[in-house]
Amino acid sequence: MVLPANLPWGASIPSPSQQPVMVSNAQGLACWDLAAQGPQGCNGPGGNRAGSGALTQRTKNGRTEFSVDDRTGNFRDNEGYFEFDARIK
Repeated sequence: MVLPANLPWGASIPSPSQQPVMVSNAQGLACWDLAAQGPQGCNGPGGNRAGSGALTQRTKNGRTEFSVDDRTGNFRDNEGYFEFDARIK
């Protein structure tokens, strides 16, 4: 899957039975606060030390959705993407 950093919950897969979803092979770079923090506002899928910018997921209404943990809430100015595999357990 490819998750663009500028869309909240920008990628999803069907998960009608609400089973857990495993993410693997996550890579990429997302800049979620570049204007205020410069390069410190960019990171990989694991996020920064506080978890900001991490690849996150939630299961809701029969779908597992993925997003960048953008604690500023302003996704429009985000840049980059995460690429990963998602598999239902």
